[in-house]
Amino acid sequence: MVEVDGPSHYTTYNSHLAQYTVCESTYANHLAKDRWLRKQGFKVFRIGNYEIKHITSLPKEKRLEEFYFFFTEIFGDIVCIEKYHFYN
Repeated sequence: MVEVDGPSHYTTYNSHLAQYTVCESTYANHLAKDRWLRKQGFKVFRIGNYEIKHITSLPKEKRLEEFYFFFTEIFGDIVCIEKYHFYN
């Protein structure tokens, strides 16, 4: 399971103030879900929303390469992506 963590994973949102506040219980609830999923035999990979935003903000010609290296760091070697070849 791949989970992209944004503010909803570690904050609460106050709509009256239009702001997020760090919330330990929200974060703890997500950790508990992770533990439950792992006990069911799932692998849980957490990716920060900021990491994805950073890569998608790069110039178009750099994005695929950056995604390749990013996902290789998370999952290990990727042998081939259709139409694209990468060499270690």
